Amino acid sequence: MLLFIVAALQRLRRWQRYRRNLTTLLRLDDRTLRDIGLARCEVHRVAWRGRRY
Repeated sequence: MLLFIVAALQRLRRWQRYRRNLTTLLRLDDRTLRDIGLARCEVHRVAWRGRRY
């Protein structure tokens, strides 16, 4: 039971981090996104996984 609660809290934290990152990135204009090497179509992926290649 404890492991279930810990896993649920980890998922919740991950979701909160994703939403925070997504909100931040979506507020940027296209030029700023290009300056940091992102296209608008990449915002959701980068917000979720980070910038890994």
